[in-house]
Amino acid sequence: MMSKTFHDYLLAEPEEFRLVPKPNTPVPKQRRRKEVTIAPKLLPTTQAAKYLSMSEWKLRRLAHDGEIPVIKGKYWKFDVTDLDQFIARHREKLL
Repeated sequence: MMSKTFHDYLLAEPEEFRLVPKPNTPVPKQRRRKEVTIAPKLLPTTQAAKYLSMSEWKLRRLAHDGEIPVIKGKYWKFDVTDLDQFIARHREKLL
């Protein structure tokens, strides 16, 4: 029987450091984080126009005329609640 050398001890893996799980051991389930999606409150002109199903130019004209409130800055932003109120004001009742 040969005695183990220092090199053999370095190559030997202790049980707790083994990378491969032992056979018949259950694999722990990985926790998945729930993804939370937050709807944007302010929409740029292109998205607001799509939201209202109209052209960007029509939306800009309505904002310029004061029919739809707009947040002015480098780019115009439209609040979703203001867009919903615009839809409610212009809804037609068909009987």
